[in-house]
Amino acid sequence: MPVLQFGTTLDTSKKLKNAQKAPRVLIIGGGVVGMTSALQLLNKGYKVTVLAKEYASPVSSGKRITSEIAGALWEWPPAVCGRHTNEKSLERAKVWCMDGYAKFMELAMNSKETGAFLRQSIFYFKDKVNNLPQQLEKMNELNHLPGFRHDAKLIEETGVNTDTGVVDAYQHMAPMVDTVTYMQWLYKQCRDKGCRFVHDEIHGLLRDQAEDLKKKYKAQLIFNCSGLSAKELAGDEDVYPLRGVILKVRNDGSLMPKLNHSMCISIIKEFDESDKEGQSFVFILPRGDDKLWLGGMVQPHQWDRDLTLDYPPIRKMFEKVKEFYPPLRNYGDDDVEEVLVGLRPARHGNVRLEWDPVCPSLLHNYGHGGSGVTFSWGCAIEASAMTMALQFGRTLDNTRKLKNSQKAPRVLIIGGGVVGMTSALQLLNKGYKVTVLAKEYASPVSSGKRITSEIAGALWEWPPAVCGRHTNEKSLERAKAWCMDGYAKFMELAMNSKETGAFLRQSIFYFKDKVNNLPQQLEKMNELNHLPGFRHDAKLIDETGKKMFEKVKEFYPPLRNYGDDDVEEVLVGLRPARHGNVRLEWDPVCPSLLHNYGHGGSGVTFSWGCAIEASAMVDRVFKRPQIYLSKL
Repeated sequence: MPVLQFGTTLDTSKKLKNAQKAPRVLIIGGGVVGMTSALQLLNKGYKVTVLAKEYASPVSSGKRITSEIAGALWEWPPAVCGRHTNEKSLERAKVWCMDGYAKFMELAMNSKETGAFLRQSIFYFKDKVNNLPQQLEKMNELNHLPGFRHDAKLIEETGVNTDTGVVDAYQHMAPMVDTVTYMQWLYKQCRDKGCRFVHDEIHGLLRDQAEDLKKKYKAQLIFNCSGLSAKELAGDEDVYPLRGVILKVRNDGSLMPKLNHSMCISIIKEFDESDKEGQSFVFILPRGDDKLWLGGMVQPHQWDRDLTLDYPPIRKMFEKVKEFYPPLRNYGDDDVEEVLVGLRPARHGNVRLEWDPVCPSLLHNYGHGGSGVTFSWGCAIEASAMTMALQFGRTLDNTRKLKNSQKAPRVLIIGGGVVGMTSALQLLNKGYKVTVLAKEYASPVSSGKRITSEIAGALWEWPPAVCGRHTNEKSLERAKAWCMDGYAKFMELAMNSKETGAFLRQSIFYFKDKVNNLPQQLEKMNELNHLPGFRHDAKLIDETGKKMFEKVKEFYPPLRNYGDDDVEEVLVGLRPARHGNVRLEWDPVCPSLLHNYGHGGSGVTFSWGCAIEASAMVDRVFKRPQIYLSKL
């Protein structure tokens, strides 16, 4: 099959220069789609007013809105619940989906504040994926994601009951969002950026009252992000609810081993919308640090949210989840802390993201079904781009390359290692001309002798690094900024690991003393505890095989099976260390010479951060705006 190009619309427009003259946008709807659209517009310099009956905010009425009880597991379309299968909209949905993946990966770097996590997701099937054309196509489009693995052994490894008929599975890392925390974060972000919030309810067609609403709220444009209310506000009879149910239980290790990955079984066939009981499918989702959400259910055209565990389809769903994953049999009715009922705002024909054909100042953004969280950022980014295109009559680009490539300065880079080549690519992306001069390159025209960058360990690591370099306090904070730039960039590159060679994998660090007894290591660990998959637990020693050549075998006993003849190659590299750590500065004597060396064992880790900072320093010399390479 052809290689799928994962193009995104992420941040493709400039921020408005004059905030005082910025148009105001009135957004109807305070759910995840409306609030994300609001934040995206605020970040672009627009003024925003959000109007909704209820908000997931500190001043909320206390009643949860649908966005707060969404499963919020990122999933490639078509989603488990069976919506968004329309071929016409599927390719557009995939772009929104990748925008969401990138954004939630960024937010997962501060999961305690944002509620976004990056965790392993496992999808199970009752037939071989190779026998299911649509699922096979979907899987092949996902196999570039971090942690991807297609292996039926996952069924046994994860303790799934094989009597339920599952015969195949695959996994990958995926964002999971604690929507209670996340919706609070969205609200606070919008509030702090000057968003106005109005508690009100609108009835009737928006297009008929658009001018009055714009006058009342001093807005020039209106976004309709009203979810199910779009049935009335847009006069759209294609809008209907897909009722879903989630059972909230604890995930603290008291009733079964704590679960840190999600588990899902897809609905393979289209469901009968005339069936009031709908269909149930299985998903088990870790929520935050100590909760588990069990589902799920798809019931079209059902509006009632006043359901309990005694409702037969919910009872059937609960038993089905426990049958699928036997450790859940330890949970009884009294262990269900809450029954959460939500109405997914579905639409025949899928998402509607377009300007109203009658009212040119009204943009519709609704019909996301069970993919509201997944699509929210992609749709918000596209909507803001559509707004700027309407305002300026063209699509804007935020890369800010030099306007006249013929007049672009040329930079000569001495060195063809990872630092030099990354700097070259960053400058080229900014519109500069580049010449690289080196004795040897890691390229198809190389002499065949490996350069140091090719034999680097290249494990991203927070400074100070294991090899002991970059411990100078003066440079440590600067190194941390480079490090996070690298993390963001390599997470992006790991989304196409087959081409780039970048992977996102679990890294385990061991110590011969308690980390709490090692001040420097404790500080380092505390600065890392927001990263995806973080876990501080001595049990990891036993889990990974308790006990470089003899020393490594002693540390990890399975390696004792390897002898001298099993060593295919001895790779010797010289880390370019420097007392005083990295030197990234203009030469004090030659003002056109910029130094970027001394990275020691952190060349790959720091390469993008240093390249980004170096290109910004070059921008300043040529009096260009300081625009950093967009991080995801």
